[in-house]
Amino acid sequence: QDNVLELGSKHNLPRVQCLKSFLDFAQTTISSCPANCDCEVAGEAVRYSLAEMSEYKVNLVCRQAGLTEMPTELPPRTIYMDLSHNNISSLDSLSNFNPHYMCVERLVLVNNSLTSLQGLTNSWVQKNGLNLLDIRENQITNFDTLTLESMMSKSVMNSKGDFFFSHNPWSCNCQTIKNMQEFLEKYSGSLIRDMEQMQCDNWKSTIHNVDYKDICSKGDDPMIWV
Repeated sequence: QDNVLELGSKHNLPRVQCLKSFLDFAQTTISSCPANCDCEVAGEAVRYSLAEMSEYKVNLVCRQAGLTEMPTELPPRTIYMDLSHNNISSLDSLSNFNPHYMCVERLVLVNNSLTSLQGLTNSWVQKNGLNLLDIRENQITNFDTLTLESMMSKSVMNSKGDFFFSHNPWSCNCQTIKNMQEFLEKYSGSLIRDMEQMQCDNWKSTIHNVDYKDICSKGDDPMIWV
């Protein structure tokens, strides 16, 4: 039987080492998994290879976990985080290059209480770029293109990425709308997947369809378009 380990055989020593390495990995992952969250190996199967063992990554799922903030500590090599349907109000746990977020590639924060993108600046997710960012159904008003540009430009270079921003009360005015539209146009084909659903909350129109020259020339907005 290929799957039976004869512990006394020197030929099976590498397989025993692999099993021990995996058990150590599992123990570390479980012990560092945040409360009310599930942590699992990010892969379809466990392969008994020492080389592959060192590459194991972690998926962390904390849906409807009653969280009010993002975890400050994560299992080593966490690459995917689903924090949807909580009451998280900030991204501060990402800031100051929190080393626990160094490997995160995909971040889902659907239906939380975020009010800004503050926290992305000086973070590993901004420095490395993301393969997935989903912040739909929050309360963010400022579409901070400067912060997003630094992160999304890296995703473009990696030729992969899915970003979702709709169902936030985005604030538009005559000083920002042109830049917002240009940003959406730049990334709508390659990264942003829900441009058609992104709305100016105060103008009751989709951002990319706003005729800002007409609106601003009529003085319908307190901010002056230049």
